[in-house]
Amino acid sequence: MAALTPKTLYVGNTSAANVYTVASTTGNYTIVKNFTMTNANTSTAKTISIYILNSGNTTAAENRIYISNLSIPANGVIQIDTSLILSNTHAIYVTHTGNVTLTVSGVEYA
Repeated sequence: MAALTPKTLYVGNTSAANVYTVASTTGNYTIVKNFTMTNANTSTAKTISIYILNSGNTTAAENRIYISNLSIPANGVIQIDTSLILSNTHAIYVTHTGNVTLTVSGVEYA
């Protein structure tokens, strides 16, 4: 029986990488509820871009469909609440300029 499971989808500071991929089983999906971005640098603002990629897509500018070059102030925290539905062909890809920790939370349906 399928179930909805609330969970933390990603926590970390990896840059230029897929940070979350929806399970590839047909019918699976994920609802992203929150992005929290923290800049640990004490003196410099940092930027982050979050891409939602469909299978086979690249990180070209036209695929930066969620967040593009968002500036996070020194020692700053930005939270974005959403209801972004990702199908079993989607992944979240992140780039940032360093010292940015990203937390993604949501609900998986499997």
